[in-house]
Amino acid sequence: TLRGSMAALSLENGSMVWEFVTNHHVPCRAAVAKDFIVFGSNDCFIYACDKRTGKPLWKFMTYGEVKGRLTIDNEMCYAASFDGFLYCLDLKGNLAWKRKLGNVLYNAPLICNDKVIVGSYSNQLTALDKKNGKVLWHFMTDGIIQSYPSYDNGIVYFGSYDGCVYAADAE
Repeated sequence: TLRGSMAALSLENGSMVWEFVTNHHVPCRAAVAKDFIVFGSNDCFIYACDKRTGKPLWKFMTYGEVKGRLTIDNEMCYAASFDGFLYCLDLKGNLAWKRKLGNVLYNAPLICNDKVIVGSYSNQLTALDKKNGKVLWHFMTDGIIQSYPSYDNGIVYFGSYDGCVYAADAE
């Protein structure tokens, strides 16, 4: 929420079941991992809370706001931050790797087979090896990439602030 919290509501009547308050607003929706949720906040932290109780399980500090939705794949969580880093955490909140990809990363990373793909305010879409963060390729545009990329049949589709929609070979 804009007031800095993540909340769970009852499906039966819409009443609040629990609320977890951060130090700044939470601009993104949560990603679900097993029995907990993971989300970012503009206070530069990534949080994990029990999805039934809201009890905090762990938090991880980045050096920029975490505005976009996090992506979970198997036992790893990927988060883009306004510090320009893509973070890869295990589901216990431990850093596996991080990679500087530009001045600002905003959107949710896309998992595409063995790659994680993310756009940046540095006008590039980047594919990394999801296991170790090694950069595999870049695709440059003439505008920032704030959109969430999509994948279909070997092609990654994404928009840019240069007014174009692109289709790039995922390999």
